[in-house]
Amino acid sequence: MKKVFNPFTMNFDLVPFNVYQFSRNPNENDDNMAGYNIGDEWTNTETYAVYKCSHNACGEAMWKCISASSTDKNRVFYFTNTSVVVMDHFFGKIPSVTIVDEMEEEIMGDVDHVSVNRCVVTFNQEITGKIILN
Repeated sequence: MKKVFNPFTMNFDLVPFNVYQFSRNPNENDDNMAGYNIGDEWTNTETYAVYKCSHNACGEAMWKCISASSTDKNRVFYFTNTSVVVMDHFFGKIPSVTIVDEMEEEIMGDVDHVSVNRCVVTFNQEITGKIILN
């Protein structure tokens, strides 16, 4: 949930974040005039890259990639200062998992394959890095 100012009531209303799925990446025109809000998430259904809206001014929308996928069938999930990373990878299988920190050094984490499409990695402390699934 997020707080959104309602100019009609002059109060803040709690509204849920929106999650969108399209076959393209978001761009600067996917803004408040198009109905997108700060905090909304957008998944590219062809690459599985996930973006989060950080700025939604008209014609100046900014979407930050929060998990990316490369074209060689790997899925790369970036994480910042967290101890748990949940990944929906859509492989339909149990993938191999490689974890590296922000210095590109391979590190360990507790890997739990919840299903053939979801993986959860837990660390014993908050850390920044990326997880590569293939």
